[in-house]
Order: sequence, then structure tokens, then C-alpha cells
Amino acid sequence: RRVGYFRLHGGDWFLVNEGMPGMKNLSSGEEIPITGKVKLEEGVQVLLSPDDGGRLIQVQMAGG
Repeated sequence: RRVGYFRLHGGDWFLVNEGMPGMKNLSSGEEIPITGKVKLEEGVQVLLSPDDGGRLIQVQMAGG
């Protein structure tokens, strides 16, 4: 089942939360509620779930 999706808007990429209640932008400390989004930029760390076995995303931009 889908819990989020990526969206390109105004030249910027975002990760939109559709079903991850514990999602948090660790770089800013901001919680990302369901229907919320986080801008994907160099070095941003996003915790998808604080539960055991949860995933942490670190953004690295490719290209120029």
C-alpha cells in the first residue's frame, strides 16, 4: 500500500506523507503530518518512522 509520493513543484522535489504518522524532518525538527510535505534538498534527513526498524532517508542531490 502506498504511504507517500514524490512531487515536482516549481522546480523543487517534495516527499508528501500519505500514511506515516511518525514522519519527521530531523534537519529542522519539524513533524510532517499526514498530507504534509518535506522539500528534498541536499543533506535533509527525514525519519519515516520512529518505530524499531523504521527508515531514515538522507537526501543527496545528483548532477549539477
